[in-house]
Amino acid sequence: MVQINKYKLIVPYSPDSINRVVTYGKKDGDVVVLKHKWQKIAHTLIDIARADGTLPEKFKGRVAFFFKLYFTTNRERDGDNYEAMCKGVIDAFVQKRMIKDDSAQYVDDDGRRLRVDPERPRAEVYIREKIPDDELVSLNFAPWDK
Repeated sequence: MVQINKYKLIVPYSPDSINRVVTYGKKDGDVVVLKHKWQKIAHTLIDIARADGTLPEKFKGRVAFFFKLYFTTNRERDGDNYEAMCKGVIDAFVQKRMIKDDSAQYVDDDGRRLRVDPERPRAEVYIREKIPDDELVSLNFAPWDK
């Protein structure tokens, strides 16, 4: 029997695009700086979520991450431009030793969806943990927001 545990972490900040640091081939900043910014934010939120029991101390099985990114305005955006931000969040789970590492052996990155909420820009991080880790069973069996 496979057990699926579901978790949700809300990052109450407007998502950052790599276009903020790299524009039209000119390097105005560093993508690594953007990733580290989101690692720091995630570290704090992970500590809070562990303390209140929203997240476990450590995941026991394979995990999948899915991101819903909410913006204040409805304009065209490229979801791939938020990869550094999402990578920073996933890296924070590894740094907190909740996941052994973020290789494909342990983690599925199930992508991101971009949405609009003029009142509350944020990033919602959905995590599914599969126990036991049976490679024949997919974590992508149902919509993420259920």
